[in-house]
Amino acid sequence: MMKNRREIRYGGIFLFSILATIFFCLALLLVNRYIFISVEKGYEFANLLQIQIVIVVILMIFLIAMGLFNYFLIARPLFQMTRELHNHQKLTLRGSEELCDLGRTYNRMYTQITEERNSLSFEANHDTLTGLYNRKVFEEVRDDTNMSNYTMIVLDIDMFKDFNDRYGHDVGDKILQKMGKVLQSNFRSNDYPCRIGGDEFAVIVVKTDESFKDLILSKIDSIKQSMADTSDGLPEVTVSTGVAFFTAGDGDVYKQADEALYQSKAKGNNEVTFYKKPD
Repeated sequence: MMKNRREIRYGGIFLFSILATIFFCLALLLVNRYIFISVEKGYEFANLLQIQIVIVVILMIFLIAMGLFNYFLIARPLFQMTRELHNHQKLTLRGSEELCDLGRTYNRMYTQITEERNSLSFEANHDTLTGLYNRKVFEEVRDDTNMSNYTMIVLDIDMFKDFNDRYGHDVGDKILQKMGKVLQSNFRSNDYPCRIGGDEFAVIVVKTDESFKDLILSKIDSIKQSMADTSDGLPEVTVSTGVAFFTAGDGDVYKQADEALYQSKAKGNNEVTFYKKPD
């Protein structure tokens, strides 16, 4: 109903402007005709000339008003909207109601597409079960030549297959999800907690070296305590861990951390081993 009223209103304004322009043009032509006849017959045409001037002034004012109306309600908003479109921004609602309706429709589409793009990007870079970064991101960060100093932590849930066989895959999935939340809560937003296999996790702790060993160890202890906590109804879980520090020029730091993890497993699980570089 409102849309129909707006269409009638703006349609009426447009029709009125056309009819008014035609009327003034005809009036001007008529006055000019009278002036021409008066000149031929030698009549005094001062009054008619005054009328002509008045009509011209009114016509100019009318045309200027219509120009300003079109500029502020149509041309200027369209120019600003075009600039925002080129900059891939939401549209600022301005101008006539029709342009505002167009802007609202575009903004709804923009929001929907942006959310879908972000969702696709998240799914492409994250593990769907735990919400951690997936192996693709892990390998990209690990192979990033701009990464100078960082710590590689590799964690494995001990006897996870036995948990699945004993409690079922639903409980196993909940344990993996719990591990994901525990890793996210223990590290900074610019670190990279990842799920790189079934029950194998890794964390790339950026801008750290061997001087952060005590801090890394405290983080691992916190993870162990959280996974051993049964207050959430899940069974106690132990975690084996291998740690390696990377500096520019070192070898395969993931291989080193994995070797340290193997040593933790060999010690009887639930252990932490720091990789020792050969002398």
